[in-house]
Amino acid sequence: MIRLFLYIVLTSIVSMLNAQDGGIEVGEQAPEFSAVDQLGNTIELQNLLEDGPLVMVFYRGEWCPYCNEHLSQLDEAYEKIQMLDAELVAISPEKVQYTTEMSEKLSSGYSVLSDNDGAIMSAYKLDFELDKKTRTKYKIWGINLDKNNGDGNYNLPVPATFIVSKEGEVIYRHYDENYKERSDVEEILSVLNELKNKSED
Repeated sequence: MIRLFLYIVLTSIVSMLNAQDGGIEVGEQAPEFSAVDQLGNTIELQNLLEDGPLVMVFYRGEWCPYCNEHLSQLDEAYEKIQMLDAELVAISPEKVQYTTEMSEKLSSGYSVLSDNDGAIMSAYKLDFELDKKTRTKYKIWGINLDKNNGDGNYNLPVPATFIVSKEGEVIYRHYDENYKERSDVEEILSVLNELKNKSED
């Protein structure tokens, strides 16, 4: 009886945590989007999925050291991602000027998109408004989101990673409100490898 009681309690806690969780879920169709990349080109989801699956990474901004580190790791793995017939795209709420600066830090040249109106973040259920206390703290540190995002915009995405199949279905997601926790590159490669093997069967 005690074990059953503990099981019910733990199950309830997990359910509550999942209910509070954000981001679209595995098994859902990835919302369509259209955005401008670092070269000024308009990029659409349907075009990115023409040749295979897509790894989508949402990051906070060029100013974020954790984002820089994560995107650098993905940059190093980009050739392996392509060898698994997949594409990679990074998305932030910053203006094109700053997505260009982020792209210049990377060597592979994958698309870095400006979601400056927050439409993609919202569609993927990742957006939140930074509180005033944190805004003030960031400004003291020299981080001016009003300038980077423009138009008094203080919305950020919860850093998240999705893998979308060629058919547009979300088959993997990493979502963590702790911005220091990011998706594991080896895990991403493993999922893509498994998907490639299935497609070849």
